[in-house]
Amino acid sequence: MLFHMEDGNISPLKFLGMSDINKLEKDLENILALNMLDTLYEDNPYFVIFQENRGQADPDIVALDATGRLVIFELKRGMADENCLPQIFRYVQNLEGWDFNTLQEKYRKYHNQDSLDLRKSHQDAFNLPQALNELDFNKHQRLIIVGNSVDSKLIQGIEYWRKQGIDIDFLPYRIYEIAEQLYFEFFAKPYDVRINPRDPKGVMFDTNASYDPNALNYMLGNNRVSAFGDRIAAVHVFNKGDIVFYSHKGYGLVAAGKISSEVKSCLYQSQDENYCDVELLYPQDVSNFNLTNPIEFWRVSSTLNKKFFWARTDKRPYLNEAECKKLLELFS
Repeated sequence: MLFHMEDGNISPLKFLGMSDINKLEKDLENILALNMLDTLYEDNPYFVIFQENRGQADPDIVALDATGRLVIFELKRGMADENCLPQIFRYVQNLEGWDFNTLQEKYRKYHNQDSLDLRKSHQDAFNLPQALNELDFNKHQRLIIVGNSVDSKLIQGIEYWRKQGIDIDFLPYRIYEIAEQLYFEFFAKPYDVRINPRDPKGVMFDTNASYDPNALNYMLGNNRVSAFGDRIAAVHVFNKGDIVFYSHKGYGLVAAGKISSEVKSCLYQSQDENYCDVELLYPQDVSNFNLTNPIEFWRVSSTLNKKFFWARTDKRPYLNEAECKKLLELFS
């Protein structure tokens, strides 16, 4: 819930649903499906393997988590009521017996590519050291009902089935109109425990090595951190004073610097580039830079005793001041 605050008093703002802005349930489905892996579920992302096809009795969205658990979504653009329960349980009854080959067939059809390997795609999405075994997929199921609001009978039903050991939850979404602009709010779990966005933070940021092996040298040589092409928005996570750790695929963290400017724009090899200027902390002498002293990804997790979502351009969760200091000490 969002409240307007004035003179110490707060009053709730009216929230909207998809129907209030002339959008369909399919629009809500597409918003969630497109943003589930790298935005809405920052600390526990889901990898979508298919969406509902019109005329077929399939769930709205079916996804996988990092362990291979199947996540089944039932969406309502308005109020979600108790009728959602028998509907989503029917989906589980149909899907719980699907083996890996069935999931891969659905995934290939979803992307219209017969050569896709679901094990490899899942491994890449979650940056796993090795692909899951085929038998690890769909061993368990998680059920999620999404709606603009919820009635008491559905909440009572969800609480009952959770007590029976069923992994089921309700997540609300809200749309607000403020100054003629629309804002989408989604209550993904686990809850956001990041530091205040205004405080300096540390961000492990991908060097684009998969697409441009020279991008790292280009950034360090020009004292900047950059994002290119259709990923240029990623660099907007930085504020002046933040610490960037350059995350280089196949190596680990290979350099670090302090953000010293707002976001700027230019062209790089005929594609758009957004970047921030950086005061390099390591290496201080770029002319002697090499990749012989990385902080391996496993060592980052071990040192900070945290799990990270490595598949993002900006790795989540972000780092606080103490965590940045620990990593910088590993470079020395």
